[in-house]
Amino acid sequence: MIDRRAKRTWRRGRNATAAALGGLLLAGAEPGAATLLVYEPFAYADLTVLEAPVPASGQNLTGSYVPLGTLAAQKLVATSPGLGYGNLVGAPAPSGNRVADVDGVTSAAGTVSVDQDVLVGPGEAIFWSALFTFDDSSNGNRFAHITFIDDDTADTLGFGESVVGVRAIRVEANTTATGGLVADGADGSFSDGDTLLLIGRYINGAAADGDSLELIGYDTADADTLPSSFDPTDPNAEFAYALTGLDVDLAKITSIRFTIRGDSNNFIDELRIGTSYGSVVPEPGVAPLLLVGLATLGGLARARRGWARPHD
Repeated sequence: MIDRRAKRTWRRGRNATAAALGGLLLAGAEPGAATLLVYEPFAYADLTVLEAPVPASGQNLTGSYVPLGTLAAQKLVATSPGLGYGNLVGAPAPSGNRVADVDGVTSAAGTVSVDQDVLVGPGEAIFWSALFTFDDSSNGNRFAHITFIDDDTADTLGFGESVVGVRAIRVEANTTATGGLVADGADGSFSDGDTLLLIGRYINGAAADGDSLELIGYDTADADTLPSSFDPTDPNAEFAYALTGLDVDLAKITSIRFTIRGDSNNFIDELRIGTSYGSVVPEPGVAPLLLVGLATLGGLARARRGWARPHD
C-alpha cells in the first residue's frame, strides 16, 4: 500500500528542489546583455603556422592571420597541448591548442581581423580574459602580449608582459585621447614558467576623465576560487594594475594582435572578450550548487521508489 502522506511530502520536496534548481540554471545562464563577443582557443592542428591560407577559426574572427613578416621566425605557430586553468576554481573549460614563437631569433606576431567589430560606446565597458605562460629563463628579452586595435584610428589597448622591465606585466593604452603610451604594471609579476590567467576591464566613461583600464592576474598553480565579479581587491590575485581618471576613448576593436618572443616556452591561449565579467569568466559556485540540486533530486527519486514498492 502506498503511503499517501509520504507521497505528498515527496511531491512538495520534488517541486521545491526543481524550482530551486531552475533558478540556479537561470542564474548560471548568461543574461541577454552578457555576451561573449570574441573567443580564440587556437583550435588549429599542432604546428600550424598562423598565416594565409589558413582561416582564423575563432569566434567572431575573419580572414587569416597576418604575420609580422615573411621570415619563418616572425610567424606564430599553434602548438600542442593547449594551456589549462590549473587549480583555479570557477574557470571556464579550455579547448584547442596554444600559440607560440618557436624560434626566438626575433619576435613573432599575428594580427587577425574581428568580423563584427567590438564596440565600446561612452558609458559602456568590455571585459577580457586570457591564459599566458611567461618564461624569461632562456633570455631576458622574451615576452608575450595581446593588443586590441581600432584600425580606423590606430588606437590600441594592450596587456601582458612588456618588452622593457624584468618579468614585468602591465596594462596599457595608446590612443589619441591619451596622447601617447600610458601604462601601469610592475617588474617581478611572475616567476619563470608560470601560467597566469589575466582578466581585464576597460570602461569608456561617459564623463571627461572617466575612463579606466584594469588588469588582474591569477596564478593557475594556486587553488584559488575566482570571484563572482571583477574585483581588483581580491586577496587571491597575484596583482592588480589600473589606469584611472583619464580619457582613453577607444571606441571599438577591429583587429587583435598576438606577439610573442620565445623559444617554445612563452605561450598565449584562451582569449575571450565579452560585455561582462560573467561572459569571460563563469560565475563560480553555480556548478557545485547545481550538483547539490541534482543530487537532492536523485535522493528524492530513490525515496519515491522506496515508498512506491509493494510492502511485504
